[in-house]
Amino acid sequence: MPLVPNTMQYINLIRGTSRDGCLSFRNRHVEVNYLHAQLGLLFAAATVRIVVEVEIVVALVAVVGTAAIVVGVENAAAHAVVVQTADVSADAAVLAVMG
Repeated sequence: MPLVPNTMQYINLIRGTSRDGCLSFRNRHVEVNYLHAQLGLLFAAATVRIVVEVEIVVALVAVVGTAAIVVGVENAAAHAVVVQTADVSADAAVLAVMG
C-alpha cells in the first residue's frame, strides 16, 4: 500500500470491497485504521516541520534582535564617550581662557 492513500482506496473502503472484490468487516476495519495512521503520520510530520521552521525563525529573530541591541549599546557608549570628550575639551578651553 502506498504511503499516501488514494481516492480509489477510500471508495473501496466505503463500498466494502477490495481489489479482489470482497473484504471482511475485520479486514476493512484494519485497513481503515492503517489509512488513518498514515494520514496521522503525514499530519504529524507536517506539524513538526512547521513548528521547527517557526522555531528557526524565532531563533533568527532573537539573534538579529540581540545583535541590534549590542550595536545600539555600542553606539550609545561611543556617543557617550564623544560627548564626554567634548565636555572635557570645552571645560579645558574655558579654563585656558580664564587662565
